[in-house]
Amino acid sequence: MKIRIQEADENHLDQVFDLLWGLAVHHKMEHKFLITKDQFIKERDQYGCLVALSENQKVVGIATYFFTYHTWVGRSIYLDDFFVLKSHRKQGVGSMLFEALIKLAQEKGCHRIRWQVAEWNTKAIAFYERYGAKIEMEERSCNLEGKALMEWQSDVKI
Repeated sequence: MKIRIQEADENHLDQVFDLLWGLAVHHKMEHKFLITKDQFIKERDQYGCLVALSENQKVVGIATYFFTYHTWVGRSIYLDDFFVLKSHRKQGVGSMLFEALIKLAQEKGCHRIRWQVAEWNTKAIAFYERYGAKIEMEERSCNLEGKALMEWQSDVKI
């Protein structure tokens, strides 16, 4: 099996979107998958996406990310989604994607890659720990989104 890692182009976005849906299903979080395919494609300039391509150009793995800044460490990458099709797991595809993201972070002068992993996902935790990742349990994710975000009103001027 020959796999090539590259930055996604517009020809890959339909497949990437389908894999993102697969990730939501894998995590049993379909109810949180709110983005439409049109929105995903329209907002392409907001994120990066590495794809793992099979010999027949099928997207078999993805790593979506964006650049961010953390005031305690500096320029960083946030790994938003990381997913490999079940049919291609345990074949080194995840390692190739993750190592490509590490290389990208190094090339772009980043000081950190940050992401989240579910507590129950012990295989993923072990995978990340093999790279020297520190899995922190003391912080919680916070999200203000959807209706709550759109209906919030304030007199603060910016």
